[in-house]
Amino acid sequence: DGMKKEWLKTAGVTALAFVAYRAYKLWELANSFSYRYTGLYFRKPKNVKELLNKFSLVLEVTIMNPTNTTLRLNGVRGGIYHKGVLLGTFVLKGFTIQAGDTPVKAEVLITPQNASALVNQITKGDYPVFDIRMDVIMPFGFVVKQEFKVNSRDYLPKNALNIFI
Repeated sequence: DGMKKEWLKTAGVTALAFVAYRAYKLWELANSFSYRYTGLYFRKPKNVKELLNKFSLVLEVTIMNPTNTTLRLNGVRGGIYHKGVLLGTFVLKGFTIQAGDTPVKAEVLITPQNASALVNQITKGDYPVFDIRMDVIMPFGFVVKQEFKVNSRDYLPKNALNIFI
């Protein structure tokens, strides 16, 4: 009985150490990725109902993985902020990050009021700097928080008439 308890205790400690090690390696891998923003644009509303109720700001990103390891993410959820105000949120379902470059598109749903304010600001030549805050959901449910700044001047069309692609 004592030997069985000792074995169970050892097995439990070993399993816990393994899980902690895997969590650390996943965190280390996630933090080795870098991100290159390749596009930012407003998606045209498809109809009048959408024009009145839903705008999308599309953020295109390339995730650069310097390792030879692929990683299946359970998902990514996050928000885009301007001057501390949440403009909208996005959710990406699970996908695999390959070795090298993996392109990803996140469609951020924003209110027409926020879209209108942003378009007015941009047409005046005042391009906002967005804060992107996201939770990367790793295997086993581990979450890695990441934050970035994106200067829309570098990505949005310079001609305000072409802001909707």
